[in-house]
Amino acid sequence: MRITSGLRRITAIFGAAVGLAASGRAQAAPIQPPTWTLRSGVKITASGRFRPGAYRLTDSGQGVAQVSGHDFTLDFAGARISGPGRSEGVGLHIMDARRVTIRNADVSGFLWGVVVERSRGVVLQNCRASYNA
Repeated sequence: MRITSGLRRITAIFGAAVGLAASGRAQAAPIQPPTWTLRSGVKITASGRFRPGAYRLTDSGQGVAQVSGHDFTLDFAGARISGPGRSEGVGLHIMDARRVTIRNADVSGFLWGVVVERSRGVVLQNCRASYNA
């Protein structure tokens, strides 16, 4: 009798837990940051990632990718930015940023590959800026 009542109690607890999971009130999956296609003049102010690929872009005047804002991470994850190769423009322009992390950026073919100005706490992880003037 004790074993049966114990099994009923365990079944009831397990059933309630399964019910919570099925109803959506259980722990939710983490929200994935948005994924963008890189284009010249893009302004980034929040966490996200770029679609992998080789992007040959020119600077429209403020940098191919313009990053500003606070407390976020931007992942280039296989996206490579190539400039015109004529020693002009900026690939990645980070300005007025606080506690921003840039990951996996690969920038080449500009006058300046990466420019950071009026910013604090900017972290570049696994980034590469090569063949810039």
